Amino acid sequence: MSLENRRQPMLTTILLLVLCFFPGVSHILLGRYRQGVVMLVLAVFAFDGLLVLGPNVETHGGLMQTLSIIVLVGLWGYAVASLISLSFRAVNPALDRAAKANLHDGVVDYLKSDFDGAQVRFEEAASIDTDNADTQFHLGMIYKRKGMNQDAKKAFKRSLALDAEKWSWEIQQELKDL
Repeated sequence: MSLENRRQPMLTTILLLVLCFFPGVSHILLGRYRQGVVMLVLAVFAFDGLLVLGPNVETHGGLMQTLSIIVLVGLWGYAVASLISLSFRAVNPALDRAAKANLHDGVVDYLKSDFDGAQVRFEEAASIDTDNADTQFHLGMIYKRKGMNQDAKKAFKRSLALDAEKWSWEIQQELKDL
């Protein structure tokens, strides 16, 4: 990748990191609406806790102010880490291709009833792209098929958390069977 091609994602990353002052805004701009809205709402409540309770620290013992600061620091930390991860994938498209290839090959292995091979492929895809609902769903199916019910529940719930709409009906049916 040439220097000019790398410069654009780097500039975008810097802009998004600057927008992390308001946790959630960068994620909304990147199309991760649910994640961004949740972060933004939490940040608003935390800022509200700081601004409203700031002058009245003595009457509230400072507990709410401390909790507000903890929430804000956590949100900022998560926002920055998440954006750096997304930027790294944008700068290194080979990782994205590897995750997609592993997901595809895992589905092929699953359809061939090679469940051990499919598990290896899905776990590799999940290690590359931790925010892929499809990978988590397919991991859940493999774990369920192999009798690893606790791991299956975790994978299904993670898939729902990442994309509540895509696999929701299928996951609800699978969770009923576990």
